[in-house]
Amino acid sequence: LFALWSVVGVIAEVPSGAAGRLRSAALGAMLAAGAPALAAAAVAARPIGLVLVMAFYALYRVVLVIAGARLQHRIESSARATVTSVAGLGH
Repeated sequence: LFALWSVVGVIAEVPSGAAGRLRSAALGAMLAAGAPALAAAAVAARPIGLVLVMAFYALYRVVLVIAGARLQHRIESSARATVTSVAGLGH
């Protein structure tokens, strides 16, 4: 099961390059669009619930990768390690 989550995470990061051109509001909307899938997973039967959680996780990973890349781009190189370490505490 852990391997399945890892595969979903890797596959979700593939379209991050194309999604990186989206505005922040569009990324927020994409993450919000996954929220009903997560809510439906809470009430769904076991197999389909797992698929819905994976769908939400894939959207979350895309947004997380883009947010991390944008953060790296905006901070100065001298503070990059510290800022990214502190940012990593949030997820």
